[in-house]
Amino acid sequence: MGISWQDRVSNTEGFAEDWGLSTHHAIPASLADFLKHPSLAMDIRCALADSEGVAKRSRQFPIEKRDVFSKTLTRHINGKIGEVMQLASPRFPELSQAIGGWRRNHTGEDLYWWSVVSGVALTEHQTLPGLSYRDCQKMKLYRRVVVVVMIGVSTFSFLLLLTPHLPPPPQWLRGLPPAAFSKDVRSTSKGTSSRAASPCKRSLKLSPAALPVTALASVQGSGNTWMRHLLQQLTGIYTGSIYSRRGDPELWAKGFYREGVRNGKVIAIKTHGLPTTRTTYHRAIVVIRNPFDAMFADFNRRASHSHTGVAPVTAYFEYWSTFSKEYADRWAKFHAAWLKFKGPLLVLSFDDLVHSLQSVVEKLADFLKHPSLAMDIRCALADSEGVAKRSRQFPIEKRDVFSKNLTRHINGKISEVMQLVSPRFPELSQAIGGWRRNHTGEDLHWVKLPRSIS
Repeated sequence: MGISWQDRVSNTEGFAEDWGLSTHHAIPASLADFLKHPSLAMDIRCALADSEGVAKRSRQFPIEKRDVFSKTLTRHINGKIGEVMQLASPRFPELSQAIGGWRRNHTGEDLYWWSVVSGVALTEHQTLPGLSYRDCQKMKLYRRVVVVVMIGVSTFSFLLLLTPHLPPPPQWLRGLPPAAFSKDVRSTSKGTSSRAASPCKRSLKLSPAALPVTALASVQGSGNTWMRHLLQQLTGIYTGSIYSRRGDPELWAKGFYREGVRNGKVIAIKTHGLPTTRTTYHRAIVVIRNPFDAMFADFNRRASHSHTGVAPVTAYFEYWSTFSKEYADRWAKFHAAWLKFKGPLLVLSFDDLVHSLQSVVEKLADFLKHPSLAMDIRCALADSEGVAKRSRQFPIEKRDVFSKNLTRHINGKISEVMQLVSPRFPELSQAIGGWRRNHTGEDLHWVKLPRSIS
């Protein structure tokens, strides 16, 4: 049952005392007198019968109210009360006296709430209610940890913006044990290796003199990363790339720290694009590979998201049909454009890298010669594998993924490129002609769920 209005009126006296009101109900009477109007019918009884309203707060506080007011804060509030009391005195003398009674003396514990925030040490007698001195120290420690973490994250984000202009990180950041620290070019450019240390001891650097801007152009899967490694070994100068490290963080992690640099400070600039890009090249090195092998290599890289990974069998069912046709067309278009390059041009076959490495390195040294460069063929040959050599353990026979129609299509693209190469590089033209194949595998019709991969 609800409480009747008569009971509420009878209990109003205690309520008035709690809120500092007169037992004669002075406030409702004063309001009624102030608001009187011919159109209004005042009812003081109703006001007193339900006087609590909806904003009365529970008095169950987790801390003593007096303890949150420090001596300084109490003094400041008392000063403000004095100012208001003087303003109220001329017109409301009785109210002014009541306001004057609001001033207080500090009687609580001076808890110094600012000490936790500012990090000032608390003493044994300056602790928070319900918290021990040890808990207060933990709160300050957590605050400092948060600040340090925020500063670290901000600094790391700023450093990311500076790359690729930062010098390479120390070797211990790349996971090498202290015993492996050396300035060996092989270690600097490719990280760890299980083989004996190379006799070559030269650190990679940017060229102190401006070199001719040199393109290192190839279709994906043609050995561009391997060639970059050889160039760095040969010259001791970093290679650059038209792609930023965000595009291929794996290469940056393996020691190619000048991703995104495309000027004469690097020995060559990696590109998979056409020579009509915004970068102006003075000369170019083009690496060409049998499209059957290059296509297979690039498919494994894309499907495994790694330069040395192997694609799962399911990827061939999902992507191969669309990917292989697009790749063959891109392979022919790419080489048709670069073989028309007007400046000095060196075209190297991937097969020669495999079977005649020393000859290739000598050609590179002759093509790149510059007064500021100190070539060292020995360094290039001492550690020639690089960091992108893929395992030959594939879950499927390479020949079986090329259908009769696909083989015929690729052979046609090979013939187109062979004709373009013939006038300037007749020997290379004959080698390219030998890449054409007859279909000898199982025609597996990789056409289930044809999709593209990026």
